[in-house]
Amino acid sequence: MNNFFDANFYTTQELDRADAKQMSRYMGILRQSYEALGFFKSSVMPGSATRCFGLYFKENIVGILGLEEAKITELKPYFEYLPNIGRPPKLLEATNVVLIPEFRGGVGIGVLLREAALQAIKGGFDYIVGITRYQTLRYFVEFGLVPVDHPPLHLMEREDVDDWIVYYRTSDESAASYLRERSERYFHQQKTMYAIRERRKRPGGLRKMAAREGAF
Repeated sequence: MNNFFDANFYTTQELDRADAKQMSRYMGILRQSYEALGFFKSSVMPGSATRCFGLYFKENIVGILGLEEAKITELKPYFEYLPNIGRPPKLLEATNVVLIPEFRGGVGIGVLLREAALQAIKGGFDYIVGITRYQTLRYFVEFGLVPVDHPPLHLMEREDVDDWIVYYRTSDESAASYLRERSERYFHQQKTMYAIRERRKRPGGLRKMAAREGAF
Protein backbone atom coordinates (compact mmCIF):
# COMPACT_ATOMS: atom_id res chain seq x y z
CA MET A 1 0.00 0.00 0.00
CA ASN A 2 1.33 3.43 -1.02
CA ASN A 3 1.29 5.60 2.10
CA PHE A 4 0.60 8.65 -0.09
CA PHE A 5 -3.05 7.52 0.14
CA ASP A 6 -3.12 7.15 3.91
CA ALA A 7 -4.13 10.37 5.66
CA ASN A 8 -2.57 9.14 8.91
CA PHE A 9 0.89 9.79 7.48
CA TYR A 10 0.16 13.51 6.93
CA THR A 11 0.19 16.43 9.34
CA THR A 12 -0.34 20.16 8.90
CA GLN A 13 1.52 22.89 10.71
CA GLU A 14 1.28 26.66 10.64
CA LEU A 15 4.58 28.13 9.52
CA ASP A 16 6.42 30.94 11.25
CA ARG A 17 6.45 33.83 8.77
CA ALA A 18 9.65 35.08 10.44
CA ASP A 19 11.42 31.76 9.82
CA ALA A 20 13.37 32.25 6.60
CA LYS A 21 13.93 28.52 6.08
CA GLN A 22 10.27 27.63 6.42
CA MET A 23 9.12 30.45 4.15
CA SER A 24 11.81 29.66 1.60
CA ARG A 25 10.39 26.15 1.30
CA TYR A 26 6.84 27.54 1.07
CA MET A 27 7.80 29.95 -1.72
CA GLY A 28 9.83 27.27 -3.45
CA ILE A 29 6.80 24.98 -3.71
CA LEU A 30 4.64 27.90 -4.86
CA ARG A 31 7.16 28.88 -7.53
CA GLN A 32 7.66 25.29 -8.70
CA SER A 33 3.95 24.87 -9.34
CA TYR A 34 2.89 28.29 -10.60
CA GLU A 35 5.92 29.29 -12.63
CA ALA A 36 5.49 26.30 -14.94
CA LEU A 37 1.90 27.43 -15.56
CA GLY A 38 2.81 31.07 -16.06
CA PHE A 39 0.94 32.06 -12.87
CA PHE A 40 3.84 33.10 -10.66
CA LYS A 41 2.80 36.74 -10.22
CA SER A 42 2.47 39.15 -7.33
CA SER A 43 -1.26 38.41 -7.13
CA VAL A 44 -0.61 34.82 -5.96
CA MET A 45 1.98 35.70 -3.32
CA PRO A 46 0.97 35.40 0.34
CA GLY A 47 0.00 38.82 1.70
CA SER A 48 1.19 40.30 4.97
CA ALA A 49 -1.94 38.98 6.74
CA THR A 50 -1.81 35.50 5.20
CA ARG A 51 -1.34 32.59 7.57
CA CYS A 52 0.89 30.05 5.86
CA PHE A 53 0.66 26.31 6.49
CA GLY A 54 2.82 23.38 5.49
CA LEU A 55 1.63 19.87 4.71
CA TYR A 56 4.08 17.30 6.05
CA PHE A 57 4.48 13.69 5.03
CA LYS A 58 6.78 11.81 7.39
CA GLU A 59 8.36 15.10 8.49
CA ASN A 60 8.96 16.37 4.92
CA ILE A 61 6.97 19.36 3.66
CA VAL A 62 5.12 18.30 0.51
CA GLY A 63 2.39 20.91 0.20
CA ILE A 64 1.31 24.40 1.23
CA LEU A 65 -1.80 26.38 2.09
CA GLY A 66 -2.48 30.06 2.65
CA LEU A 67 -5.42 31.38 4.69
CA GLU A 68 -6.57 34.98 4.91
CA GLU A 69 -9.83 36.74 5.66
CA ALA A 70 -11.55 38.01 2.49
CA LYS A 71 -13.09 41.39 3.22
CA ILE A 72 -15.99 42.94 1.38
CA THR A 73 -14.01 46.17 0.96
CA GLU A 74 -11.53 44.27 -1.23
CA LEU A 75 -14.20 43.71 -3.92
CA LYS A 76 -13.67 39.95 -3.95
CA PRO A 77 -16.07 38.08 -6.29
CA TYR A 78 -17.25 35.80 -3.48
CA PHE A 79 -19.65 38.41 -2.14
CA GLU A 80 -21.51 38.48 -5.44
CA TYR A 81 -21.97 34.74 -5.89
CA LEU A 82 -22.20 33.05 -2.48
CA PRO A 83 -25.61 32.12 -1.05
CA ASN A 84 -27.27 34.99 0.81
CA ILE A 85 -27.29 34.48 4.59
CA GLY A 86 -29.04 37.78 5.38
CA ARG A 87 -25.90 39.75 6.20
CA PRO A 88 -22.39 40.24 4.81
CA PRO A 89 -20.69 36.90 5.42
CA LYS A 90 -17.38 36.50 7.19
CA LEU A 91 -15.11 34.65 4.77
CA LEU A 92 -11.83 32.80 5.17
CA GLU A 93 -10.11 32.46 1.81
CA ALA A 94 -7.87 29.50 1.00
CA THR A 95 -5.04 30.32 -1.39
CA ASN A 96 -1.85 28.59 -2.53
CA VAL A 97 -3.37 25.10 -2.22
CA VAL A 98 -0.36 23.40 -3.78
CA LEU A 99 1.27 19.96 -3.63
CA ILE A 100 4.67 19.01 -4.99
CA PRO A 101 4.34 16.93 -8.20
CA GLU A 102 5.09 13.58 -6.55
CA PHE A 103 2.11 13.97 -4.19
CA ARG A 104 -0.55 15.13 -6.61
CA GLY A 105 -3.40 12.71 -7.04
CA GLY A 106 -3.17 11.38 -3.48
CA VAL A 107 -5.05 12.49 -0.37
CA GLY A 108 -2.82 15.47 0.38
CA ILE A 109 -5.31 17.97 -1.05
CA GLY A 110 -7.98 16.55 1.23
CA VAL A 111 -5.76 17.03 4.27
CA LEU A 112 -5.13 20.65 3.28
CA LEU A 113 -8.83 21.38 2.65
CA ARG A 114 -9.81 19.77 5.94
CA GLU A 115 -7.31 22.02 7.73
CA ALA A 116 -8.71 25.08 5.94
CA ALA A 117 -12.28 24.24 6.94
CA LEU A 118 -11.29 23.51 10.54
CA GLN A 119 -9.53 26.86 10.78
CA ALA A 120 -12.65 28.59 9.43
CA ILE A 121 -14.85 26.84 11.98
CA LYS A 122 -12.42 27.65 14.79
CA GLY A 123 -12.24 31.31 13.71
CA GLY A 124 -16.01 31.80 13.55
CA PHE A 125 -16.15 32.31 9.79
CA ASP A 126 -19.33 31.72 7.81
CA TYR A 127 -17.56 30.16 4.84
CA ILE A 128 -14.24 28.77 3.74
CA VAL A 129 -13.89 29.91 0.14
CA GLY A 130 -11.45 29.60 -2.71
CA ILE A 131 -11.02 30.03 -6.44
CA THR A 132 -9.54 27.34 -8.64
CA ARG A 133 -9.00 26.60 -12.30
CA TYR A 134 -11.43 24.36 -14.15
CA GLN A 135 -8.68 21.75 -14.55
CA THR A 136 -8.42 21.31 -10.77
CA LEU A 137 -12.02 22.06 -9.80
CA ARG A 138 -13.04 18.41 -9.51
CA TYR A 139 -10.47 17.70 -6.78
CA PHE A 140 -12.04 20.33 -4.54
CA VAL A 141 -15.55 19.10 -5.28
CA GLU A 142 -14.59 15.46 -4.65
CA PHE A 143 -13.54 16.41 -1.13
CA GLY A 144 -16.86 18.14 -0.45
CA LEU A 145 -16.54 21.81 -1.35
CA VAL A 146 -19.49 23.25 -3.26
CA PRO A 147 -18.89 24.71 -6.74
CA VAL A 148 -20.69 27.88 -7.86
CA ASP A 149 -22.24 28.17 -11.31
CA HIS A 150 -21.22 31.63 -12.49
CA PRO A 151 -19.69 33.21 -15.59
CA PRO A 152 -16.05 32.06 -15.69
CA LEU A 153 -13.58 34.35 -13.96
CA HIS A 154 -10.23 35.17 -15.52
CA LEU A 155 -8.12 36.20 -12.56
CA MET A 156 -4.86 35.52 -14.42
CA GLU A 157 -6.10 37.85 -17.19
CA ARG A 158 -5.91 35.00 -19.70
CA GLU A 159 -8.86 33.88 -21.79
CA ASP A 160 -7.56 30.28 -21.82
CA VAL A 161 -7.62 30.09 -18.01
CA ASP A 162 -11.05 30.16 -16.39
CA ASP A 163 -11.53 30.19 -12.64
CA TRP A 164 -14.38 29.01 -10.44
CA ILE A 165 -15.49 29.67 -6.87
CA VAL A 166 -15.83 26.84 -4.36
CA TYR A 167 -17.06 27.11 -0.77
CA TYR A 168 -18.10 25.25 2.35
CA ARG A 169 -20.49 26.69 4.93
CA THR A 170 -18.64 26.59 8.23
CA SER A 171 -21.03 28.45 10.53
CA ASP A 172 -23.81 25.83 10.46
CA GLU A 173 -24.23 23.90 13.69
CA SER A 174 -23.56 20.66 11.84
CA ALA A 175 -20.48 21.97 9.99
CA ALA A 176 -17.89 20.33 12.23
CA SER A 177 -19.60 16.94 12.43
CA TYR A 178 -20.30 16.87 8.70
CA LEU A 179 -16.71 17.82 7.93
CA ARG A 180 -15.45 15.00 10.13
CA GLU A 181 -17.77 12.46 8.49
CA ARG A 182 -17.03 13.73 4.99
CA SER A 183 -13.28 13.64 5.62
CA GLU A 184 -13.37 10.10 6.94
CA ARG A 185 -15.42 8.95 3.95
CA TYR A 186 -13.16 10.75 1.47
CA PHE A 187 -9.93 9.35 2.94
CA HIS A 188 -11.38 5.83 3.12
CA GLN A 189 -12.60 5.99 -0.48
CA GLN A 190 -9.30 7.31 -1.81
CA LYS A 191 -7.28 4.69 0.05
CA THR A 192 -9.59 1.86 -1.03
CA MET A 193 -9.71 2.92 -4.68
CA TYR A 194 -5.93 3.06 -4.74
CA ALA A 195 -5.80 -0.50 -3.39
CA ILE A 196 -8.27 -1.64 -6.04
CA ARG A 197 -6.25 -0.02 -8.83
CA GLU A 198 -3.12 -1.74 -7.57
CA ARG A 199 -4.86 -5.13 -7.57
CA ARG A 200 -5.91 -4.60 -11.17
CA LYS A 201 -2.30 -3.93 -12.19
CA ARG A 202 -1.07 -7.31 -10.93
CA PRO A 203 -1.05 -10.04 -13.58
CA GLY A 204 -4.11 -12.17 -13.00
CA GLY A 205 -4.84 -10.16 -9.88
CA LEU A 206 -8.61 -10.02 -10.32
CA ARG A 207 -9.01 -13.69 -11.20
CA LYS A 208 -6.71 -14.86 -8.40
CA MET A 209 -8.50 -12.71 -5.87
CA ALA A 210 -11.95 -13.83 -7.06
CA ALA A 211 -10.97 -17.51 -7.05
CA ARG A 212 -9.59 -17.17 -3.53
CA GLU A 213 -12.83 -15.56 -2.38
CA GLY A 214 -15.04 -18.10 -4.17
CA ALA A 215 -16.38 -15.85 -6.95
CA PHE A 216 -15.52 -18.31 -9.75
